[in-house]
Amino acid sequence: MDQLVILLSTPSKFESVTSLEIHHHQQHLDKPLNKQPLSQIRLRLQLEVGGTVYIEQYTVMYLWQTKSRM
Repeated sequence: MDQLVILLSTPSKFESVTSLEIHHHQQHLDKPLNKQPLSQIRLRLQLEVGGTVYIEQYTVMYLWQTKSRM
């Protein structure tokens, strides 16, 4: 099984991550994820410090590479 791991480092001033939304955009719905050459994931983080809420948004583009076995 293939896995995509994304690590996000938030500044230490943020006391908590109050929500995280992940939206995966598939280019071709009829193809499995690892058969699509280019895909993107949109991340929306809601962070809180001192009662103030900040929203950070990221778009992660990734390219699948397949290894051929002999």
